Amino acid sequence: MEKVFTQIAHLFLESVPTIIFVFIIFLVLDRVLFRPLTRVLEERDQMTRGAVERAAKHTEQAEAKTADYDRALQQVQQEIYRRREVSRQQALAQRDEILKQARRRAELMVSEEREGIARNVEVVKGELSAETQALARQISQTVLEVTS
Repeated sequence: MEKVFTQIAHLFLESVPTIIFVFIIFLVLDRVLFRPLTRVLEERDQMTRGAVERAAKHTEQAEAKTADYDRALQQVQQEIYRRREVSRQQALAQRDEILKQARRRAELMVSEEREGIARNVEVVKGELSAETQALARQISQTVLEVTS
């Protein structure tokens, strides 16, 4: 067992320069490689975070502008629908007025024609009455001539 301890002690003494060499290399690599690399990675991380934050901010602004645009578009559409409805109501009112005027003119024409027909009926009645009387005279004269 003592031999094993001696060998372990001998190995330990021989490994001390290697441990010191590894420690020196670690310190040199830390100053020359690891710290600059860590600094560069941190800078990249900060730049990436900054870019992501700026992108998120721009995205929020774009979404806000899109929402504003959508609201404005909706207002314009509502105004268009309102104006279209007003125009439709005006057109309906105008059509109703035109129809009323056409009905009045038609009723006036019908009443004038009725009056004209009534006058013609009276004239024709008068003519028929005169002709009837003339025919009645002729018939009575013919009957009187034949009987005499």
